[in-house]
Amino acid sequence: MSRFVVLSDLHIVPKGDLSHALDTAERLEMAVQHINAHHADAAFCLLLGDLADEGDAASYARMREIIADLNIPVHLTLGNHDDRPCFLDVFGSEYAHESTGCLDFGLDLDETRILVLDTSEPGLTAGRLSDAQLEWFKAELAAARGRPILVALHHAITALGVPTDFINLEEPERFIEAARAGGVRMVISGHVHMSTAGVVGGVPFTTIAGCHYNIFPQMGGDIATVPRFDGPGQLGNVLLGKDGIVVHHETFFDRHVRQPAPLHAWST
Repeated sequence: MSRFVVLSDLHIVPKGDLSHALDTAERLEMAVQHINAHHADAAFCLLLGDLADEGDAASYARMREIIADLNIPVHLTLGNHDDRPCFLDVFGSEYAHESTGCLDFGLDLDETRILVLDTSEPGLTAGRLSDAQLEWFKAELAAARGRPILVALHHAITALGVPTDFINLEEPERFIEAARAGGVRMVISGHVHMSTAGVVGGVPFTTIAGCHYNIFPQMGGDIATVPRFDGPGQLGNVLLGKDGIVVHHETFFDRHVRQPAPLHAWST
């Protein structure tokens, strides 16, 4: 089986800063060390957004410095904490797709076609796909018809039954309809800071908890009451075969201490 690794929600900050009392740069360094030690034979590492906590140039430069130590190729897209113009200034305008202007792209890994979508939208915590992106997505699905297809994007594609559901992908039915019609076998997301798996509209999905704090999957209630924990740090180890896809939710940093509620005061 071929495989690749997924990291999400890095939330890198400038040197000397913390994010919700966490040293996110140290966490990313630990993830890089873990991947080099245990997944050096993976085809690549895919970073699924929220690369920088505030979308600033210093954090993107710091992140680029850390991931340069990875011994496998790196591909990336953006999340709601990111700033696309700032990212492109640091990494280069060639990262923007010529027809969508976003960090959308496709990859081939043996028989599987992997489509990556940039669901970030300026000023929006939830995710959004533009009409241009949806048209590109449908065209890519049509071109890959008959092959296994996996899709990766930052935002969760359906409600998970938790108080943070309002920050998921907007108008998910447009994406789900296209994915179902195109025969998508799996959708992988980050964003929600928790591990989930399920099927929506006939489309299987999973979410990776990521490198930042973890959110307890509280069923209902006020968002202010939801517990947050300072770990564990998690990556996705994705195995691709001719007849199926397996995603291992793998811990690279094993810690699970509840954080003080004031660190996560929510404003909408």
